[in-house]
Amino acid sequence: LTLALTLTLSLSLSLSLTLFSRTMGRLLLPLLLVLLLLRPQCRAGGEPKPDGELPPVLWMAPLFSGGGYCSEAIAFVTALRRLGHAVSIEQHGDAVSEDFLLGLPPGLKGELLRMYETPFHPGDGVVVCHSEPGAWHPPNYHTSRCPPRGAAVAVGRTMFETDRLPGGWPARLNGMDEVWVPTAFQRDVFLAGGVAPGKLRVLGEGVDTDFFRPQGGRTDGGRFVFLSVFKWERRKGWDVLLAAYFSEFTAEEAVELRVLTSSYHGPDDFDAAIERFLAERFDCDAAEDRIAGDLGSGATEVAGAGTAEDPYASPLWWCLDESAAAAGGEEETIVVDGSAGRARLRRRARASLPRVELLTKVPTGELPGVYEAADAFALPSRGEGWGRPHVEAMSMELPIIATNWSGPTAFMTPENAYPLRYDGLAPIPDGAFRGHLMAEPSVEHLRALMRRVVANPEEARAKGKRARQDMVREFSADAMAEQASAELQRLWRERARRGEGRSGDDEL
Repeated sequence: LTLALTLTLSLSLSLSLTLFSRTMGRLLLPLLLVLLLLRPQCRAGGEPKPDGELPPVLWMAPLFSGGGYCSEAIAFVTALRRLGHAVSIEQHGDAVSEDFLLGLPPGLKGELLRMYETPFHPGDGVVVCHSEPGAWHPPNYHTSRCPPRGAAVAVGRTMFETDRLPGGWPARLNGMDEVWVPTAFQRDVFLAGGVAPGKLRVLGEGVDTDFFRPQGGRTDGGRFVFLSVFKWERRKGWDVLLAAYFSEFTAEEAVELRVLTSSYHGPDDFDAAIERFLAERFDCDAAEDRIAGDLGSGATEVAGAGTAEDPYASPLWWCLDESAAAAGGEEETIVVDGSAGRARLRRRARASLPRVELLTKVPTGELPGVYEAADAFALPSRGEGWGRPHVEAMSMELPIIATNWSGPTAFMTPENAYPLRYDGLAPIPDGAFRGHLMAEPSVEHLRALMRRVVANPEEARAKGKRARQDMVREFSADAMAEQASAELQRLWRERARRGEGRSGDDEL
């Protein structure tokens, strides 16, 4: 068999798991992963025949990787195909995820396969490089070449979550014919970073409002369920979420936090990460020292339990102490005195913390059910390029609580969401983007908003209904694809008027 035929057969087998068991799918995946890397970028065959004046498109993205770029790219390519564009797709910018590939709904697998097999000639259409710019040619790591040699028009689709661009990005961005960013926030950051104003366009992300559609199947057993969906990294504010949730609620209340998460270039023992967080953040000895330092003195004394009439000085001034709980008495409160004032530190048992359930490796086809099983969505991230889980939750009629900074400001309003305040911008403490500024979400405001949605379910449901209306009207995949199609047609007309291809096909 030829490579092309072998690829078609292997993709058909591995992507059409309705014909094979999950075990068979896993056996075929190694062949698929190899062939995805070996496959030539531009398929041989007759020239594509687009409808009318619609230019053919090659969309290169981490389409089989899972994550934000992946789901955004799938929404664009499937909707553009419905509009009549000849759409070809190419894996680019990240590794193929076995779990994601196996979890795709059968109908979507078949549609992606057809686009994967659609011929494309670089000189006869528009290429979209949809990834972080480090993957663009010449890439900083092994991936497919984007844009391919001979591309007539090349568009970069990307975003970033901090107050500035990473080093090396401006040259790559300026090497594209245009750069599409999802929000005005990113446009301003990219402009300030040195990207030519004439290259930037704002084009939001689309959400599949048909796939993410409420079905009325909510059964809660009497619990109010918060849902959060994110990669396990500091940027997502999981520490802020847990601090607020553990501080505001107790095990006696009918509440639950469900966290759908995945690892981000690190270990995936999330239970252990939560335990480390509790030990480091809420250890009683460490908490005493921290509070005493804040108050200007180390003097402490043990006092009786606090009362509702005498609230604690700070919502976070509590700690975990299993020995105190084992005594079987009332929770102790330590009084910390200092020159700047007095505070009370409540000792709590681990068993007093409210329920948390961790979810991992949920197939894409089952995501709507995860959202539908919740009452509210909460994600106090420090920065977002857009906010993919946010708009999925909104499309499912969930009220959302999210940080009112960066990407989500493009679609969140006080009418369709609960915008979360932030306590200024703070530098990233370590890593490749050390020193970049991001929002520091307010734990106290998050506590108040979480309590508010529990206490006012009708108000929360009304916001959720308004959120879905806004998603359907303004941010559906079809609405965004229509805008993308208009931009593609404009670029193709401009290229025809110039009568020439790209000039930036050399090494950067």
